[in-house]
Amino acid sequence: MDHNLFERIFAIVFEPVASVAMLGVLLALAINAGKRGRLFWLLAGVLTVAVVWRSCIDLISNRYAEIFLFAGFGFASYFIFKLPGWLGCVLKSLSWRGASGFAAFLTRHSLAISRILLLCLVASCIGKLTRYNRYDYGFAESAKTVRRDAAIHGPAELHSFAGDGPRLRYYSGLPVVTHEIEGTTPSAMELRAVLKNRELTIYVVCDQPPDAILSHEEADVAPEDWERIYSFPRDNRKKLYLNVYRCKRAATEEVGR
Repeated sequence: MDHNLFERIFAIVFEPVASVAMLGVLLALAINAGKRGRLFWLLAGVLTVAVVWRSCIDLISNRYAEIFLFAGFGFASYFIFKLPGWLGCVLKSLSWRGASGFAAFLTRHSLAISRILLLCLVASCIGKLTRYNRYDYGFAESAKTVRRDAAIHGPAELHSFAGDGPRLRYYSGLPVVTHEIEGTTPSAMELRAVLKNRELTIYVVCDQPPDAILSHEEADVAPEDWERIYSFPRDNRKKLYLNVYRCKRAATEEVGR
């Protein structure tokens, strides 16, 4: 399972809620592990199905992750309202001094503590929303740049190492092939595999650090055939840039060799 899956799920469910939901899953398993009750087996079954489903089907678009919204909010609520009572039970079983008093406090004020936790989650969500990404339009603009460029350089194909193939296909109007790799930048071997068939003009989309660039040596093509045509920050932090490269299609006689 690659990290892109979790990035997409967290983007759909919303990071603060998704983080609390993951804690909710662990808490639910911890509470029900000894009981081996219906909830335990339900959770175990759901997680097993999710792993098997992910192993067989690629999550090609964010809309396929929307089902995780229900689970996300459900487990987040479970964590918030079950945590105080569970901590109280755990502390009661401990022998160290003051544990019983703290456990009684948690039990007595469990609803108030849950409400405080809920307010903290809402505040973190509001804080996340206020961090507006001024560069969010860059992804769509990169595909539009490819569309304009492809109108000049003939039949083309787009290869994305940055995910989100459906969006790229929509804005560029080109056939898109997505590739899952370790990290954000393709290696020279991965890049050359993409450029093996040069009967078409090939566009390569990937995320890279600000000063990084894929050279024509890595692509194993002539300098005049390789060019970066678009570069734009991914977000306000500017730690990653979305880069688009164009590899011109080879001459007819070269392709025939």
